[in-house]
Amino acid sequence: MKCPICGTEMKHYRDTLDGWCLCEEDYDCPKGHYSYDYSYGYTRVIVKGRDMLSYSYDQKARKVDEFVCNLLIKILHIWEKIK
Repeated sequence: MKCPICGTEMKHYRDTLDGWCLCEEDYDCPKGHYSYDYSYGYTRVIVKGRDMLSYSYDQKARKVDEFVCNLLIKILHIWEKIK
């Protein structure tokens, strides 16, 4: 899996202990741009150190959060290319 912001190959961890639970899947950008954690039906996305998206099964809230998060990722991806 590559970082959606800078394109760098992300570090992949399985069954790691995070600050809040045991993560089944954990991907981290080595440059700190993006992090994705999945644990027992709960997903958390961190963009540039900010917790942008945390959801479980609330589909309506999830769609709104995913739209905002994906928009931010696209903006940051463009910013990385032009800076």
